[in-house]
Formats: sequence, C-alpha cells, structure tokens
Amino acid sequence: MAFLTDEQRRTYGTFTQVPDDGQLAGYFLLDRDARRRTMACRGARSQVGYGVQQ
Repeated sequence: MAFLTDEQRRTYGTFTQVPDDGQLAGYFLLDRDARRRTMACRGARSQVGYGVQQ
C-alpha cells in the first residue's frame, strides 16, 4: 500500500466519520433495479449470490 499517504494508512479500514443512514443504505440495501436484476436469476442460490455481489 505504498501509494497511500501516512494519514490514509492510519485510517485504512476504519470510519473517519459516523456514516449517515443514506450511506449505510447504499452499501447494505439493494435499490429497485438491483432487486429486479437479482430476482431475474434462475434459482434461490443464484439470487442470493447475485444480490450479495451487488
């Protein structure tokens, strides 16, 4: 990770600020289009795998 500054290395993998609800939702919830694409997968296993990768 030589391309990171000292400050970036020190804070890597940690929150530098408390995330708001919108940021958390963006990472942990699927939007309408992502859910539609997920449900288009063939089986339940494929749907879960696809949803996790989104």
